Amino acid sequence: MENQEINKTLKTTENGIKIEVRSIEEFDDNAAIVEFGRDHYLSGYYIEDFRVDMDLDATLADGTSESFTVSCQSADMMVDKLRAYSTTEMRFAQNYGVDWDESRELEEFVRSIEDWDEIAEFLIGIAEDKCKKWYDDNKDEATND
Repeated sequence: MENQEINKTLKTTENGIKIEVRSIEEFDDNAAIVEFGRDHYLSGYYIEDFRVDMDLDATLADGTSESFTVSCQSADMMVDKLRAYSTTEMRFAQNYGVDWDESRELEEFVRSIEDWDEIAEFLIGIAEDKCKKWYDDNKDEATND
C-alpha cells in the first residue's frame, strides 16, 4: 500500500465545476499480473485486484462544495468476463460492490452529464496511470514465471 499526497486540480469544466484531488492511496497488496485467457480477444496480461482511492473536493460554479472519496479498481475478469480492453483498465469500484466509493454521489452532486464525463475520465485516468506504473514496475517478474 502506497500513500501519495498530491494537490492536483482538474481544470474547471465548461459549467464551472472544479475538482481538487487532495490525496491518492494505492492498494496493491493483492494485485496480480494475470495472462488473458485463450478465449479473450486480447493477448498478453492484465492487472487484477489493484485499487486506487482518492479524496477530493468538488466545487460547483455557485461555490457549493462537498468532499468525496472515490475508489477505482482494476477490471475484474471474473465479473466483467471479456470486457477488459487494456492491461491497466480501471473502473469505479462501486461497480464491484465497494461501499465507500462515492463516485455515484459525486455524479449526482455534479448533475451535468457533460461535466461528469469529463470528471470521470480525469479520475479514472489518474487511477490508470497509477496502475500502469505498478504494472511497469512489476511486469518483468510476473511475466517471466
